[in-house]
Amino acid sequence: MLESEDKKSEEQKSEDKFEEVFAGLKVLAEGAFPKECSGCGRVYDTLEDFVENTSPVDSSQGLKEAGGAVKPLIEMSRLCECGTGMTAQCEDRRAHSALGLKRRDLFEHLLSILSEGGMPRGMAKSEILKVMRGEGSNLLSKEQLQRFFS
Repeated sequence: MLESEDKKSEEQKSEDKFEEVFAGLKVLAEGAFPKECSGCGRVYDTLEDFVENTSPVDSSQGLKEAGGAVKPLIEMSRLCECGTGMTAQCEDRRAHSALGLKRRDLFEHLLSILSEGGMPRGMAKSEILKVMRGEGSNLLSKEQLQRFFS
């Protein structure tokens, strides 16, 4: 009987870890792309998609520095396939606000959970970053996480 309870307890711990990682990934992906063209409605799902499927406004690739010293910002001006101008603002990756610090803590926490679960740290980091960029991750899909933590 005790062995059965231990097995249930282990299953619950695995399920709890899965839920924690999955919820964390959803938070980290917030605020990323997609961007929608106001001219034609074309949606660019990721920064990579935006760069690959638009054209530069001029020879500088449409990049310019903006913002102040407190919050460095780079603006990327591009032309949609329909000719409409679009701008993507890329903030300094290391946000120092309370929210930015919470996101970094969450990133480290998820990285630890995945590493302790047996995923190589470099792979876990790469997959979490994919999710944050809005690219998605086959390894961190709900189905794969359920298998990983079962």
